[in-house]
Amino acid sequence: MPGKELTPMTVVLEDAVFFFGDVDLQGKRECADDISSAKCETKTDLMTKLQDERLKHSPDALAGYFHFRLYLIPPGGNLDIIASGFRLEAVESAF
Repeated sequence: MPGKELTPMTVVLEDAVFFFGDVDLQGKRECADDISSAKCETKTDLMTKLQDERLKHSPDALAGYFHFRLYLIPPGGNLDIIASGFRLEAVESAF
């Protein structure tokens, strides 16, 4: 929003049950920890695959969970996390 300052925050994913990372460490070194974009969805192909292949004996295992996907600045890669939610925490200023 115009006239508003951005405030650094830490996103804490709660009750994470799956983490998949495809990270180019050299690319990340060049681009630091920058995130290009992120999204959160309730039903994705990854969640369906996990349910069908790894959790087939617990049909409601991922009920109430979300798929968080973070895209790093290219060529950094991406992160996929299945978690029940998140919270925001203020970042302590070093200044």
